[in-house]
Amino acid sequence: MRIVGALGAPAELLVPVIWSLTGRRGAPLAPTAVATANAVVAAVAVPVLRRRPGTRIRRAVALPVLAWLVAGPALAGRSRRLVLLPGRNPLWALLLQLVPRLVTGVLQAAAVLVVGRRARAAAEASDADR
Repeated sequence: MRIVGALGAPAELLVPVIWSLTGRRGAPLAPTAVATANAVVAAVAVPVLRRRPGTRIRRAVALPVLAWLVAGPALAGRSRRLVLLPGRNPLWALLLQLVPRLVTGVLQAAAVLVVGRRARAAAEASDADR
């Protein structure tokens, strides 16, 4: 799932800089929102696909999905929606992006802990049955 966030990161970092250089005002958070949504969807979809044996992601589907993961946040940067601090410098977005990243990171860490505990409990139950 980290690769999904990494694919949108260049757009998240470049959009506020481009806005600043072109004179647009406000902190654009649409690229961050799209990248975070992509990460959440991937966090839900990948485990489901892995549980189904024989499920293959075909190249015809993988290529457009990969293109969206890279281009989606950049395209969202063209939007005037999800702009905070309308009169301020767009570089404020770089600071504001930390909030969704922090929330996503905490949720991912909690998910890892839950999965680890379940796996450990299942292993202990399997050892007790022997």
